[in-house]
Amino acid sequence: HRLDYRAGRWYVTGRDRDRAARRSFRLDRFDRPPVAGEPGSFAPPDEIAGVRFEPWRFGEGPEVDAVVEVDADHVFVARGRLGPTARWDEREDGSAVARVSYTDPIAMLHVVLSLLDHVTVIEPPELRADVVAWVEALA
Repeated sequence: HRLDYRAGRWYVTGRDRDRAARRSFRLDRFDRPPVAGEPGSFAPPDEIAGVRFEPWRFGEGPEVDAVVEVDADHVFVARGRLGPTARWDEREDGSAVARVSYTDPIAMLHVVLSLLDHVTVIEPPELRADVVAWVEALA
């Protein structure tokens, strides 16, 4: 359906016949050319969404909810990083609390760390401990 270029990489979005669902794939990760289905074998969607950049939801593990506090001056950035599925509670001072579901704890750790000291993990304790351990290892 769609070809996207983002952050120096090409992505193709189409119907994954093995999973019977729309999926996005990084082109440089293909180990062989894709096999196209028969013309007319499915109805393309009316709205063709681009690449879903929520790698913390790509894991096969159980779904876990993270709760993070975000500084007022970084809410805009965090909204972009945490994606459209994050649920937000705005505070009067401009800061916010985000709730994000994830299935890949390593990917979630990386997105939290990308926000540096402008985000504080409240829940779950395992994610908070991973952030603390990462920062302590760097120190």
